Amino acid sequence: MKKYLFVLMMGLMLVFTISSCDNRTQLEVAVEDANSELPEDLGNGMVMTHCELVGNSVIYVIECDEEMISLDALEENKADLYNGTLEGLRKEADEDVKEYYSMLKEDNIDMKYKYIGKQSRNEVMVNIPASKLP
Repeated sequence: MKKYLFVLMMGLMLVFTISSCDNRTQLEVAVEDANSELPEDLGNGMVMTHCELVGNSVIYVIECDEEMISLDALEENKADLYNGTLEGLRKEADEDVKEYYSMLKEDNIDMKYKYIGKQSRNEVMVNIPASKLP
């Protein structure tokens, strides 16, 4: 479940070679580019449908087939989901991804993962504050 987080981030890194743009512009372009690669089946009943830059957050939207994954279970284990996501971000960050994190931290942009139930449309949000990024 953690691997999918990095597929999207690697796509985002393609635009960071645009040195004449500020961080916000680079992030806007990166989100647009990432969305051109979505949706992506993440397995286990999850599909990353899109990402968006809203205010001070990059939000990754993941639709969950509730016949395969319980949003109630995600909510009940939200602390574990947060810790597992953060550990995954730390473990698999290459230099390009670290540059992405650095840009997010510099502009105080959080990473959020919004899990939406396909059937119920209920949501579980996991917020990784910019200050906690590797």
